[in-house]
Parts: sequence; C-alpha cells; structure tokens
Amino acid sequence: MNRYWNLGLEALVFLMCVGAANAACVIPFDGMKVTGDTELCPGMYNLSDPGLDGVIAFDAGNVTLNGNNAVLIGDGKGIGITNDGHDAVRIKNCTVRGYDRGISLAGGLYHQLVYNSVEECTIGIFLDSAARTDLIANTVRYCLYDGIYLNQASSATLTGNDACANIEWDINAFGGMNNKGSQNRCNVSKGWNDTGVAKGCEYSCAVCKDYDADGVCDGTDNCQFIDNPTQSDSDGDKVGDL
Repeated sequence: MNRYWNLGLEALVFLMCVGAANAACVIPFDGMKVTGDTELCPGMYNLSDPGLDGVIAFDAGNVTLNGNNAVLIGDGKGIGITNDGHDAVRIKNCTVRGYDRGISLAGGLYHQLVYNSVEECTIGIFLDSAARTDLIANTVRYCLYDGIYLNQASSATLTGNDACANIEWDINAFGGMNNKGSQNRCNVSKGWNDTGVAKGCEYSCAVCKDYDADGVCDGTDNCQFIDNPTQSDSDGDKVGDL
C-alpha cells in the first residue's frame, strides 16, 4: 500500500515539475504585451500583425524578452517585436521573419538586442530616435531595404553583428550622433563605418545577396524574385520555371 502511494506521490511531483517548467514560458500571440521579464516557449509561430502595432509590444521598461529560440513568422506586414518609448528593454534569442519591420525600437534609451535573428523583412532591425542601444551578435539577412537602420539614433554601439545579403543596405545610419561599432560584418552600408574602418564594417560578408532567399545568388539566379532553388528551366529561355 505504501509502495503504491509513494509511486503515486512521485508521479504527482513529476507532473507538477513538468507543469511548472511549461508555465515558465509563454506562447506568443498577436497583441501580446510585455510588462515583466518574459520567456517565450520554443516553436514556430505564424503570427500576422493586422493592426500594424506589433505582434509583441513592450508595455513597460527595464524588462527582458527572451525568445528562447521561438520563431515568429509574419505575412510581410506589420512589426514582429516593438517598443515605443520605454527605457531599458532587452531582447535576446528571438528569431523574426517576414514582417515589414522585424524588431523596432522607437525612442527610449539603454536598450540591448543580443543574439537575435531577423530575416526576410522590409527592414530588419529599426532604431528610431533610440539612444544608447547595444546591438550584440545579431544576424540580419535577406531584408528588402535595410538590415539594420539607425534613424536619428544616438550613442548606439554595434558589436559582432552579421548584417548580410540585404537588398539595399546591410547597415544604414541616417542622422544621429556618437554611434560606433566593431567586429561587424556587412558588404553595403550607408553613413556607417566600424571604428578604425574607412567605410563599412570590419569584416565582409560570407554570403551573397539573394532576394528570394532560395540559396542561389542574385547574380546567377534565373528567377531572382521567386523562390526556385532547383533553377529548373525546361523551355531553355533562361528564366526559371514558375
């Protein structure tokens, strides 16, 4: 009798522990507000932003959003993660794909973006009049306009970011002052140079521009604007089969 009771107790404790572990993370949803330190549950989430106000938005300052390798996938519109005016927000380990703006920080100061991945957005990471923001080891690729766009941002520090294969500019800095960086990787930049570099980044990109992100460089892609990784061309017109 005691043996079975003990086994039942062990099972109950196990289930409580599993439940507690799952409760520690949050499944993301459109309209999610971050008011305290938050960790997302791992997984891939198709989340559009019909209100154009951000799938995930900060509603408080001095908080951390840990993506925990969650992947947010949009439909080409809206914003993946946004902050409007709150200070000291930290975003890490998030993957964001397919939004007009992947991660957008408007105003505020003392932000950190660390180990995030942003792909296939119109603008990957957008700093709009934000001050004293640290961008560390983020990867931003295959964005239609800019990988990283600093618009009137000041005292931003970019370190070890990989901004490559973006269509217009890998890093674009407009206005602002006292921005600096080191050990970044990019090929095409505007208004930006790493410390000690005459123009651009300390390192060049190891990947080519690839508008449709099909793994074939734009210079040789027979259908540059539509994903066709096999490059099939059955009629021989040098334009890929659609």
